[in-house]
Amino acid sequence: MIATKTPGGLQELVEEKMGYLVTHAAANERQSPAGIDEPLTLEAGLALACQLLSEGRHDVAIQDGNGRRISGEELAACCRGEKTLTTDLFR
Repeated sequence: MIATKTPGGLQELVEEKMGYLVTHAAANERQSPAGIDEPLTLEAGLALACQLLSEGRHDVAIQDGNGRRISGEELAACCRGEKTLTTDLFR
């Protein structure tokens, strides 16, 4: 896995196998997402994203290795059990 820091502060992860990355706005920089250092399973990513949303974090998203992502109301609906998250993140 290779982690890099972009000018905007987002960590991009490049890896051999598919995993999911959960991002959210950093506490001290509301506009700059912070990533988790290792890829997660879909179930673990959803659990973490739901926890972050319940804590009041902003800009929470789940992204896969192909750049597909889910955030906002679609992600919140998954956390409430109104929608089911699939491996392609609804895309």
